[in-house]
Amino acid sequence: MSTAVKAVLAGLVLSVPVALWSLNRSTSGKISSARPADPPVSNEQHVASHRVNTPADELFANPPPPPPPGGNGAAAGEMLELRRHLEEKEEKISTLMEQVKALKDRAAAALAGAISPTPQPKAPKASTPAATGPSGQTSYTALDPATRQKPPIAAATAPDSLLKKVGKWAASSHICSARDFSGEKRSATHAHCHFKRMCIAPGKGSPPPHYATRGHYDWYYLYDDHAPRVMNHPDELNFTLGVGPHQGDHKLIIGPKIVKIDDFAKEFPQVRHERTLTHIYYEYNGENFGHMVTDVLMPMYGIMAGFGVLDYDVQLVRYQITHDLGHSCDYQRNPGWEYPGALESGRWKPGVVTRANIDKNCKRFYKMLIPAVSSRPALVLGDLFNGTQTPVCFDDLLVGTPSLSDDCNAGTHGRDLNQVTVCNTGRMEQFWAFRSYTKANLGVEDVQPTEHHVVVWKRPDFRRPLKDLDKVCDEIRAKLKVKVTLIDWATLSIGDQLRLIGSATVHITGPGGGSFIAVYLPRGATSIRLYSQDFGMEFHFFNFLGYMHPVHRRAPGGNIDTVDLLEEVKLGMQRYEKFNPNLFPEAA
Repeated sequence: MSTAVKAVLAGLVLSVPVALWSLNRSTSGKISSARPADPPVSNEQHVASHRVNTPADELFANPPPPPPPGGNGAAAGEMLELRRHLEEKEEKISTLMEQVKALKDRAAAALAGAISPTPQPKAPKASTPAATGPSGQTSYTALDPATRQKPPIAAATAPDSLLKKVGKWAASSHICSARDFSGEKRSATHAHCHFKRMCIAPGKGSPPPHYATRGHYDWYYLYDDHAPRVMNHPDELNFTLGVGPHQGDHKLIIGPKIVKIDDFAKEFPQVRHERTLTHIYYEYNGENFGHMVTDVLMPMYGIMAGFGVLDYDVQLVRYQITHDLGHSCDYQRNPGWEYPGALESGRWKPGVVTRANIDKNCKRFYKMLIPAVSSRPALVLGDLFNGTQTPVCFDDLLVGTPSLSDDCNAGTHGRDLNQVTVCNTGRMEQFWAFRSYTKANLGVEDVQPTEHHVVVWKRPDFRRPLKDLDKVCDEIRAKLKVKVTLIDWATLSIGDQLRLIGSATVHITGPGGGSFIAVYLPRGATSIRLYSQDFGMEFHFFNFLGYMHPVHRRAPGGNIDTVDLLEEVKLGMQRYEKFNPNLFPEAA
């Protein structure tokens, strides 16, 4: 039970009996002469009896006759005095009951999480859970991302002396999930970690050749006078910065140094203390929309939500390796594999963009999609040091997202149909929450469609062509009397993309990065996936979402079986109606 609820209930429990006892004591002597003492009753009975059927009620309803002329006026005076005291008691009881009602209302509200005993004005948090829908899963209120953008954390923040922060502040601590007993390296490749007071400093000496020219880095886990248990088990701190097939690469496995605070302070008299929640990651294929959504954004959301620190103001920091570890934007802008022996021959030039289209896509998707999870632009790790050797010590640092992408460590993206995967089993609620959270952060309201709409991806790519899509769309319109939109997603802003796919009850698509817009389909929709090659590609993800239904169909040579497709579209429309009976009651 929260502190707010306890405080309100404590006030209710203590104030009512004390007030009633005090009130009864103040008037009992005056009332006792007019009526016999009542048997002991509970506080609730006491209040009810005096509120509903007290002698004062009877007295007011049937006032006593005036005394006869010349008679004894003492009894009449006593009755008037009694009436005055009873009126006072009635007024006090009425006031007390109003206070009791107010306390009960506040207690009920506190139990519902609506207020606190001492409410303080608070700025609204981005994407605060706003309601729980019929599915029982949290939904979010869309807010304008343009009004919530913040600058990245500043490397120019004045450093302070670590010696001022000895003891509880400086000592590191951690919680890691998904550890196992498979050995130092394998355990690191599964771990997700939340570190308190982890410090990072620019590495000394020449960096290994696979690191960015900005340098390499040393990670420090600090302890005070009490040596932590991890001194004997340092592998408990190891983690990987990679996802998918990169999670086991030795270049991305980090083993922090375990150092006593005093020794660290001697080497680094000053540090920069970073209080902003920070997540350091190695990006996997950010030049592709689908990879950016499921291999970059989804792990970012997953690690924050998993550790209970979901925060739109998180600072995202990219770990760079530019030469011999593939698929990141840093690598693909100028990949080493284009130049065999490039490093040795000097043909590979760090920092030079050799693939302009990749560079363009990377910049586009970072600008478009990072606001889905953070109010701040992503940084590169070297940006935090601004050319200095001053370490940065983080209050809250999240690292390690190896099993939080769509592919875990398989790397096949569903191309192997014989692969049995449990990577995405049981993650249906997480997938829906990720969809809702990122959609709201991008400023798009989640509105369930009330009429049918078929949305078709027109992919301008010769690699996985689908032929005659215009004719297919015309046939769907003519025979099923439904609205059909044929669209190249790249022509729309991200907001318009989400609004369009959110209006679809049936989605027709080829495989590939653009097909991952299906993540934002409404509940009960159908995504029909047509394969001219690579049949079943990405089934490992879409078959596990749970809130939408995937259909996989072959289209050899890009030729679409329109009879079969029309039947699947019709079934998809029926499915949407049956799973949304509040919108289509006649189909329930």
